[in-house]
Amino acid sequence: MKNSRLKKIDSAQLVVFIHLSLLTFFLSLLSNQSFFSNIGPWTDSRVFTTIGKGMANGMVPYRDFFDHKGPLLFFLNFLGYSVSGIHGVWIIEVIAIFVSVLFSYLTIKSLFGRFVALLSVSTGFLLLRRWLEGGNLTEEFAMPLICIALYLFISMLRADSFERWKILLCGLTFGLSLMLRPNMFSVWFVFSVYIVINSLIKKNFSKMMKYIAYFGAGTIVAVVPFLIYLLAEGAFSDYIYQNFIFNSKYAQYGLGVSEFVMHIFDVAFSFSNIVIIGCVACVVGIADNKTEKRKRLI
Repeated sequence: MKNSRLKKIDSAQLVVFIHLSLLTFFLSLLSNQSFFSNIGPWTDSRVFTTIGKGMANGMVPYRDFFDHKGPLLFFLNFLGYSVSGIHGVWIIEVIAIFVSVLFSYLTIKSLFGRFVALLSVSTGFLLLRRWLEGGNLTEEFAMPLICIALYLFISMLRADSFERWKILLCGLTFGLSLMLRPNMFSVWFVFSVYIVINSLIKKNFSKMMKYIAYFGAGTIVAVVPFLIYLLAEGAFSDYIYQNFIFNSKYAQYGLGVSEFVMHIFDVAFSFSNIVIIGCVACVVGIADNKTEKRKRLI
């Protein structure tokens, strides 16, 4: 009896793994860096791969190149380029997409079950394909960090228990996201504010201080190695200017009216589809839960 149950669990997990792997592979084909693409890297990606190639030949970002993205993006391109040129960058992209898909699945599965998780992840990521098109962009590499953090935050809140290693990992993912692009902090900000305010309301100050301490430690572990590298290579001041001062000036130009309206329509269309799928997933999940309860009663 136990063996048949184990086989059933193993086969179900295998099906999930194959499904997520195929989804990852399909999404990775949107990258121009893949082995199957006849199109070269687009403008932004070409800049990042050029910097990665330069780093492989002893050059330093910010000092020898001008770009206002974070150092982690360049290190990922350096790592990929060192493995197999632009195709090595694609391998890094495949890993990033798979981690994003996997942790999205695990998060939804913990709330609504396996079927809803597979349905939501498959349709959700296919709708997000335009953000992956061309590949090798900050959003693509930030996605696994966001998905890991979301999984950890939800698991801690559901258990009402804050394990040290989970808080450290939340801080670590936050720090790495800062090293990609400083403005992608919304997930960590929202959950951190909730945890702090909730701790204050319940007067659980030890819990709040524990969270701040370990989250801060994780962030420091992620950020400090990059800062040490930039200081050692004499590129720290250039990094500050390009990543913060120049970025703030760049943001002031903004979008024109027509570009802004089209952007709003694009976001609204994508968001509405995701909301519809989310509602369907919730309904299916609630129905599944009711079915399970009825079975228990019977």
